[in-house]
Amino acid sequence: VDTKAEGMDTTYTWSPDNMDKVERPLGVQTCEVEDAAGESGWTFTRFGPFVGEGDYDWHFVSINPMPRHPRAKFMTAKMFAPVTRDGAILGYPPVHAHHVHMALDSIRHWFDSHGDSICTEEQGGTA
Repeated sequence: VDTKAEGMDTTYTWSPDNMDKVERPLGVQTCEVEDAAGESGWTFTRFGPFVGEGDYDWHFVSINPMPRHPRAKFMTAKMFAPVTRDGAILGYPPVHAHHVHMALDSIRHWFDSHGDSICTEEQGGTA
């Protein structure tokens, strides 16, 4: 996605210690899929890359507005997960995504994800 051409304001800040902040470039990719009748669909959005050093470093990202399917009315699912370059989900360990928060149209808490709530392998997760 050409974020400037789409009128999107993007920020990605990384910090090794929550004190020294470094601005980094942010890539945004989307894939839109419609049902056969063209009445509904999904927008998949991928952001990154996020490269950390571990030991309590943090990443802050702001994207406004978030990419959406042109006829979107509802958000019916979400997933925040650290992944490899190939898209394979990384569990904990090795990566603990302690908090991931997203706000969309002033709705915030429904989109929270916490690294301590990863599903077990028996439930289809990676923990």
